[in-house]
Amino acid sequence: MLDVQAAESFIRRRRDTVQQARLESILRQKRAPRAVLSKLEDMRKSDGGFAFWNDDISSITSTLNILGWADDLLVKEGALVDKTFEFLLGHQQEDGGWDEIEAVRNLSAPPFMAPGKIDTRV
Repeated sequence: MLDVQAAESFIRRRRDTVQQARLESILRQKRAPRAVLSKLEDMRKSDGGFAFWNDDISSITSTLNILGWADDLLVKEGALVDKTFEFLLGHQQEDGGWDEIEAVRNLSAPPFMAPGKIDTRV
């Protein structure tokens, strides 16, 4: 069983405003403050994607992760998700799936992010 109090305590100790807002939204359907959404928008790259390993290279995996955060935060429309969807649609393969961005290969990313492999395709 999930210990909600332990989860809340963990998030508060980390003082991560984005994660605090996600928890509030998930547990209490509370909309995120504008500052939290601005923080996510600041993390977005000019191509609409998000990156973690290298500030210059967006990845499909990282972008989908942040899109999940947006869903947690009840953000279903607007610049944050619109530009993110444009990035994802721009990288969608003909069969409907997504390969990871080729440049991720040089970032020592985990095996599940290996570009060009059908078993790692999203």
